[in-house]
Amino acid sequence: MNAFLLLLPLVVSVQGLSYSVTVATSDMKDAGTDGTIYLTLWGEEGFSDGHKLNKLFQNDFEPNDNDTYTVEVDPEIGPLTWIRLSNTGNDAWIPLSVIVRPEGGRNYYFYNTHVTMVSAQESDGGVAHLDMHEQGTDTYHITFATADERGAGSDRLFPTLRIYGQLGYTDTGLLDNKGYNDWEQGHQDVYVVRGMKPVAQVTCIELKVRGDDMWILDYIVVRGDLWKKPQYFYGPYRMSADPAEGSDTFNTCE
Repeated sequence: MNAFLLLLPLVVSVQGLSYSVTVATSDMKDAGTDGTIYLTLWGEEGFSDGHKLNKLFQNDFEPNDNDTYTVEVDPEIGPLTWIRLSNTGNDAWIPLSVIVRPEGGRNYYFYNTHVTMVSAQESDGGVAHLDMHEQGTDTYHITFATADERGAGSDRLFPTLRIYGQLGYTDTGLLDNKGYNDWEQGHQDVYVVRGMKPVAQVTCIELKVRGDDMWILDYIVVRGDLWKKPQYFYGPYRMSADPAEGSDTFNTCE
């Protein structure tokens, strides 16, 4: 009796990995957009296709909003290293940060460290594609003490901080506690910034502000979770985008 073996093609189903993506838009003037936004993910082993970020019947990317999406990505891209945000429209946009979490994995944090505007229209002065790189896994606690004197507080300034240490530097992007009135006269504001590069002992800082107001600081305190010793930087610092009122950039070391 002859036996016949029927060979059938083997079909393998490859299922993508789900990523949760949360995009925060700045509350600076005209920061929101009605443009079409795409996200591309880069990992140690490859990159994803551009994913259109859009929710039906929802006004995405409004100022001071957080928008969360789920995208499917080939699991072969490996641990994330950087992302790209693209705006194919002519309505400029200022993203604040992006948090990406692969299913079953950790959060990856990406910051718009130079407060770059994203727009396909060159006259807006921005870029059509914004690349944002992961910096690390340290968390920094940053305290700003606003002076207790008339006119010291601010409602219309937007600060960023570069932190220098024994192992290099790391950048925060815009600092803003959403839903809270920051930088009131005589108050302290604490910011917790995750996904930063560990720099060991903090040695220097560079504070930059954008906007149309003045802000007077008594001191700044910076502490990382991995190197727990806090570093104090005493002022006063008069910060303003108007040279007649103060400086838009201040560098100081311990």
